[in-house]
Amino acid sequence: MIQKTQRHFVRITPTVLMSIALACIMMVFSAFAPLGGGAGNGRSGFATAAYAATSDEKIAEVNALLLILDELQTELNLINTEYELAVAVRTDAEQRMNDALMREVFATERISELQEQLGSLAAQMYRNGPVSFLEVFFGAQSFSDFVAALEMNNRINAHRADLIAECKIMRAEAETARIVYAAQQKIAAEKEAEIKIIVDQRQIVVDSMIESISILQQEAAELLIQEQLEAAAAEARRIAEERRQQGFDGPVDPYYATRVPKLVFPFPNYVYVSSSFGWRYGEFHNGIDLAGPAGSNILAAAGGTVIAAGWHWSMGNYIKIAHGGGVQTIYMHCQALYVYAGSSVYAGQVIGAVGSTGNSSGAHLHFQLEVDGLAINPIGFL
Repeated sequence: MIQKTQRHFVRITPTVLMSIALACIMMVFSAFAPLGGGAGNGRSGFATAAYAATSDEKIAEVNALLLILDELQTELNLINTEYELAVAVRTDAEQRMNDALMREVFATERISELQEQLGSLAAQMYRNGPVSFLEVFFGAQSFSDFVAALEMNNRINAHRADLIAECKIMRAEAETARIVYAAQQKIAAEKEAEIKIIVDQRQIVVDSMIESISILQQEAAELLIQEQLEAAAAEARRIAEERRQQGFDGPVDPYYATRVPKLVFPFPNYVYVSSSFGWRYGEFHNGIDLAGPAGSNILAAAGGTVIAAGWHWSMGNYIKIAHGGGVQTIYMHCQALYVYAGSSVYAGQVIGAVGSTGNSSGAHLHFQLEVDGLAINPIGFL
């Protein structure tokens, strides 16, 4: 929807409006065409290739598109203002025409009344015969009667002439008003058609830009999450390496010994540890993988409150439990979930079933222990 604002502006002719619209469209397409992903990418001409930049660069592109959208909106406001002026002139002409027509009708009615009066007078004269000036003079009983009769006759004739002249003027005025209204109506209709063409062309550009903005914003959000995850992983690696260099290579880090409670083993029926805590294949593994039969019970490692229970593209069906003191445990790749967010659980309670959902290559439980958001090796606490 086009927002309307009041502003001073130079009058824009239809030719100039069309030139502005076409020039703006060409400018926007030429400015953003290089950002397209090329043929077959299935994306708008304004959108950049996915993950081709940082989140900050994506946001900068979004802001640039928003600035162009604002400029387009400003120009559309000016176009709408000119159209509204044309409509206002047409409305004023219509009002003037209606007023003139009403005056013409009033004058015509007055002439009709006079014609009726004259008709009555003519009938009387027919009955009594024609009355000459001498008959009026000699028929008057006094000079004052003669003067009164003569004055009355003159008044009737003058009144009739005035009404006829007034009616001619009213008819001419009404005809002029009709012509003016028809001209203004034509101008307003032409202006409306011109503006519709311009607005339709602009709307194509605006719709494409809005689509591109939505795509860019989504890509910026995804890049931001990716950057945050990479930063968090880098910080976790730095902390882990720093603590290892300080000599804390044992299963239980003394720094966390007093903070983490003794934990119940979450997968009693496990067969073997398929992946340990720490570095593997160039990435840091934040928990331990316990391989075993699918459908086996998963137990809560300690009492607490379930703060998340649902689906994640990598974790699959997962459960996260807060145990207080900044300690949390996470259970991933579940086949089934038996608790929900907000549930209170006790140590050893069955909370789910082992599975292979999400990013998983076989039935196992990924068990993760976190303190203040940092993953630590859970082996020494089980």
